[in-house]
Amino acid sequence: PAQRRTPPSDTVGGVTSRVGTAALATPAGARTEAWTQPLRLIGRPVDEHVGILVLSSLTALVVPPALLVVLQQLGVVSIGMWVPAGVSLLAAVLVPMAVHSDALSRSAAVRTDLRHQLGAYLDMVAMLLAGNSGYEGALEQAARAGDGLLFRQLRRRMREVNATGRSLVDALALVAADFGLVELEPKAATASLSAAEGAP
Repeated sequence: PAQRRTPPSDTVGGVTSRVGTAALATPAGARTEAWTQPLRLIGRPVDEHVGILVLSSLTALVVPPALLVVLQQLGVVSIGMWVPAGVSLLAAVLVPMAVHSDALSRSAAVRTDLRHQLGAYLDMVAMLLAGNSGYEGALEQAARAGDGLLFRQLRRRMREVNATGRSLVDALALVAADFGLVELEPKAATASLSAAEGAP
């Protein structure tokens, strides 16, 4: 019988995650707590990211000197043993730094886009409230008005709080915590006040 093969991407991702998990178990792993929210914005778990950093550092440590040695054997270059060692150590530091910097840059771009989506969402809520919609109805209808990441996460969180019988206002607070959107937190508090004291 034909055996089911694991897709290559899953295999690579599994190895990366396992390497990252092992690295997180070391004392240095405690320093990665601040990466959770930024990495969440680009859909990358911390263990996978750490695994990528470790593997990229190891690759950079091995590949450049190996290439230089091959080129030296072929007579293309003539260098001493210290040059490959220096290049190797430099690459082992710079490559993971570049990978991490790229991830943070993409995360910052997503966060900026989320803030634009937040502005559109709040404008829609204000319009619906001005049209005499109830506050929960306004929050839910506005969440269905867009297809961006913020709108999708709001709808997902709203389904979760609906299933547990909680207020939709809780969904705003959850999304704010998920993505570190401090601008959404006071809106959630205002909506809570509106629920308790009335829309005005």
